[in-house]
Amino acid sequence: MDEISDFEPAGNGRTRFPITCVDNSAIDSISEKRARGEFVWVNLRDASPEEIKQTGRELELHPLTVEDMLEFDQRAKVEEYDNYAYIVSYGATMAEGDNDMLVEIHIVYASDYLVTVAKEESIELDNLHEQSKNRELSGQELLHSVLDVLVDSYAPVLDRFDAEIEQLEELIVQRDLRGRELEIHHVRRRLGRIDRVVHRQLESFTRIREMLRRMPGHHPDDFPYFRDLQDHLIHVGESADAMRDRIAGLFELYMAALDNRQNIIMKQFTVIAGIFLPLSVLTGFFGMNFGWMVREISDGTAFLALGIALPLAILGGILTFIASRGLFGE
Repeated sequence: MDEISDFEPAGNGRTRFPITCVDNSAIDSISEKRARGEFVWVNLRDASPEEIKQTGRELELHPLTVEDMLEFDQRAKVEEYDNYAYIVSYGATMAEGDNDMLVEIHIVYASDYLVTVAKEESIELDNLHEQSKNRELSGQELLHSVLDVLVDSYAPVLDRFDAEIEQLEELIVQRDLRGRELEIHHVRRRLGRIDRVVHRQLESFTRIREMLRRMPGHHPDDFPYFRDLQDHLIHVGESADAMRDRIAGLFELYMAALDNRQNIIMKQFTVIAGIFLPLSVLTGFFGMNFGWMVREISDGTAFLALGIALPLAILGGILTFIASRGLFGE
């Protein structure tokens, strides 16, 4: 899907220019390309500290910006400098081995360049970088496209969470409870991390439109697209909140199913004890050495009647009573 086709065609007053895409291997050519009037998109993935510092020198970035670009695990934020904006944004990733399923992107945007720095792989961002080569775009169109693919990347991850929650619900309803508490905790922890990041990102996005209004090259027709971007992020946050509520309900369902299983086990033990209690009383009575009982109960018929038939009759009566109460069905 072409992620750069949302904006209206040229001729509406926007200034568009070809996008020159640069990666880690061509950092030293940034100054030369800017001197030729090209708009440069520098996409750094898993960059070394020296590569980030070199990029800062090429673009004359503030030392605090370079320092922030070197530090990951930051909160989502938007900071405004004299001639550029610094944004920490997040997207989601389905990459194998990424436990939190989040990718942190540091963005530096100015009127003639864009820098994106990622420590982890973002397939959507890399694809966009490839698509942008030699495309004619305005700077804000390109910035919107980057933020848009990051927001859209949450959708497949939330779909995966939805499938995991549905599977856990089905297993718990089927009373397959072994190890489900750990699985519920694992899903809740990962989803909670995404939910917190999305809400912090949403707070930071409220500043983007006003910040862009003060920067060179802005166009009034661009702002509805950034407002729409914020609406999409609100929807992502609401979806994450709804899934957290489902996880809370799922844990309550798990605890109820666990309590129900324990009640059934206790009832089964009670039924077993109820079966053997009358038989224990009967055998205890006939096991006493009363003289009359020893003298009178001495032949085979008495043994069959009192020793076998009577206990079987009592057992049959008890089982019939239990079956009539439906306890076997539980």
